[in-house]
Amino acid sequence: MPAKGDKAPTLQSPVVIIFGAGASRGGLEKTSGAPPPVDRDFFDIANQLSGHGTPKLTKRVLKDVWQLYGKTNGVGLETYYRDLETRAIIGEFAKTSNQPKDWHKRRKD
Repeated sequence: MPAKGDKAPTLQSPVVIIFGAGASRGGLEKTSGAPPPVDRDFFDIANQLSGHGTPKLTKRVLKDVWQLYGKTNGVGLETYYRDLETRAIIGEFAKTSNQPKDWHKRRKD
């Protein structure tokens, strides 16, 4: 911050400012029905959204999360997606003897 009387620095164009999910959450939490999700509560917040087919897709994904972890609360989106991608890659060369899960479909959902 410039000292009193000093001219503030000007930004050169173009400028890119990147905020994390926590920054956007603080600004939007009071203006919308559900706050923007962060990684650790992504599935909790997604379950509160409605419209545009969201509840149907959310139920399908939450069912997959439950089958994989035995819980939905506290499972991070990044952890879930990493596990799906890893299992899909491993499934390409190491076939299981039991019924394999469709990891690619889960990742698409």
